[in-house]
Parts: sequence; C-alpha cells; structure tokens
Amino acid sequence: MAKTFDRLEGARNQGRTLELTTLPAPDVPATVRAMLEQRLHRWRLTAVRSGEFLHDIQLCADELVTNACQATPGQKITFRATLAQHERAVTLSTWDASTDLPTVRPVAQLAAEDIIPDFNALNPGFKDNQIGGWGLPMVVALSTAQGVVPTEPRGKWVWARLEY
Repeated sequence: MAKTFDRLEGARNQGRTLELTTLPAPDVPATVRAMLEQRLHRWRLTAVRSGEFLHDIQLCADELVTNACQATPGQKITFRATLAQHERAVTLSTWDASTDLPTVRPVAQLAAEDIIPDFNALNPGFKDNQIGGWGLPMVVALSTAQGVVPTEPRGKWVWARLEY
C-alpha cells in the first residue's frame, strides 16, 4: 500500500499505522491524542472510540510522547500507533534519540496524611524529583505488554500494547 500524508506535516498513514515525526513541543501530546482518536475512527473501531479504551489509549500515548519529548529536547521524536491485523490490539510506540532507558518507579501506597503540599510546585520552572514519574506505572497498568528496544547507533523505541 502506498504511503499517504495526513494534513499535519510529518504524519504518515500506511493503512494500519499512524506515524508522526516532530520536534518536541508542549502541544505534541495533545496533537497525538487528537490524531489517535481520528485514526481509531478511520480504523472503524467506533465501538472502542468512546469509553475506557479511548481514555486508556490516549493516556498511554500522552505519557509515551511526553517522556520522549523530555528525553531529547530539540531533537526529533517519532510516535507510531499500529493496529494489529488479526488481534484486537493497538501498539503504541515512541522513538527518541536518548540512550537512557526508562525506569518504572515503584508505586507506593499513600494515605492522605502522607501527602504534604509543596506550594513551590506551582511556580513556573519548579523542578523536583518528587513530581512526575507516574506515567510509566500507568502505562504498565493499562497495557497488556510493554518494552524498550534500543536502536543503533543511538536511541530507542518504547512501546506498549493495548487490547480492546
């Protein structure tokens, strides 16, 4: 099947695959979520375009894309969604040029009294190791399989498979 380009520059449609290569920017995760919803419709997955699966797949795509954007600021990233041909599944993948492998932080059970508000977290540019790091545990919880594939000469694909 011939490759065709969607309206958005860098977005490629090849039947069962949606692909977007772009520079990291604050609006990239939202763009990916919108394109993914449209693609689910194009793939005639109307029964799963609403409800939990739509939210789960958009959340996972958002987290994977956000991580790729943060891993390589100023360098191109690629997002890919692939519809399995004979299975009820969609695989989400992101590529970035970083050689650092993602790590999933252990999730701790917290009670309300364990959480101490830090009002500095609302200040622009605030960075703290306690904020963030919850995306990959969510991806692991929502997907049926996930992994990392290093690429040569540098970079990696991070992927997650969601069944519907």
